[in-house]
Amino acid sequence: MSVDVAKWGLGARLDTKSVPSNPWMHFSLIDSQKMLKQVAPNLAVDLAITEDNRLQAAAGYDPPTILVAGGLATRLCKLAAQLVTAGVFVAFGSAKPEWRPEKELGLSMVEKHLAANDFIWNSAYLPWINDAERQQLFAFLVSSLTRFIVLHELGHIHFGHSRANEKQIPMSIDGDAADEDERREAIKSQAKEIVADSYAFNAHLWLLNAEYERADLDPMRRLLHDKMLTSPRMRLRATLLSAFLVFQLLDRHYWTIQSAMLATHPPAPFRMKSLYATALNLKLSQLPEKEVIEEVSFAQTFGNAVLSVGCNFFPYFDWLKTIEHEAFDSQFNEIFVEMQNWNVIAQST
Repeated sequence: MSVDVAKWGLGARLDTKSVPSNPWMHFSLIDSQKMLKQVAPNLAVDLAITEDNRLQAAAGYDPPTILVAGGLATRLCKLAAQLVTAGVFVAFGSAKPEWRPEKELGLSMVEKHLAANDFIWNSAYLPWINDAERQQLFAFLVSSLTRFIVLHELGHIHFGHSRANEKQIPMSIDGDAADEDERREAIKSQAKEIVADSYAFNAHLWLLNAEYERADLDPMRRLLHDKMLTSPRMRLRATLLSAFLVFQLLDRHYWTIQSAMLATHPPAPFRMKSLYATALNLKLSQLPEKEVIEEVSFAQTFGNAVLSVGCNFFPYFDWLKTIEHEAFDSQFNEIFVEMQNWNVIAQST
């Protein structure tokens, strides 16, 4: 039975079939529901997109519930459409990329860039929607970005992150609603986020490999396989790109070292750096360690190239350098120790 999601404060359940300007909200919902059954077959998770317009998602624990705010779901569609419109992936359809970056060299926020335009599924706004290959690419990007968000929330449920000071908390909220906390509690909270990120990364990559190693691929997946996901290495690259794009979208550039020490969520570049460490520790029998190292080394450059061409601003190659500070080194060490308390499976999935 569906949960009354309004009680969590993220808005009422959105009827995704009644959003004529964006049919991809319903696509994202159905795709992620199918994914949850594949990744967590023994766990009945209620997934909903809500009417909330903020950039946030949440995991409810009793009963297991995952909420994605409509504002976040819409931004993911906008970002995917922006990349397709810009022709970043030239192998698909009639894409002809043109890079006309903003004249200012200052840091550009992805969220600010996307907020300037509405998402309307209409050829007047998206001239490529009748190009079958580019539409398939768009569908994959929307699916991939949404899956990473949903899998992160599933990670909270999977590892029982409702535990807090011997009590149960009803829900973990990610995104705009994230707040500050006392130092010790902040370390616990940030450790949970890094664990959930790692879970999302591993599950996302596992799904791609399971879906695209099959011999009986349907025409859509065959197209994506041949042009983007042809090998385990390319699927690792796609997963790293999805994480990079999500973290860039969610990055709050106004954080300071002081506020980051007390926040419930680590800064986005901190989370990305931690995920690169997760990737380096992968034990993939089909992928040599040397190739994993090469892909992780390439991921920052590749992600910046995709984002800067897609959004028409100069790449920000120093993004990870914003956390190069001894305070963050100390923070990471504390989080690493704390993570051991939050990566023990709480229930069978």
